[in-house]
Amino acid sequence: MGSSIDDILKDMKVRHAYKVDQIKKSGLTVGHLKSLANKGFDIAENITGEIGKSTIKEKGNFSRGFRNDLPDSVLIKKGSILNWDDYIEAYIRRKKIVK
Repeated sequence: MGSSIDDILKDMKVRHAYKVDQIKKSGLTVGHLKSLANKGFDIAENITGEIGKSTIKEKGNFSRGFRNDLPDSVLIKKGSILNWDDYIEAYIRRKKIVK
């Protein structure tokens, strides 16, 4: 396959930037399905649009807070990627589809 970690990280950054741009163009702010406070990843598969932005420094998502994250099993069904190994597998699957 020949993908290096640099290729994977570049793909991760491009996909994240694209999704952030799409969310912002829609007039929403960027939120995380699994909050960063709960060890969620800051990747395209874990971000979503939210209707507001906190004006104070607080942990978690604006609309629901980090204590109200959905269970991991639900997030996975929604397409979230919750660990590095799953991200690598998804990257490899995307590359096979593209080629």
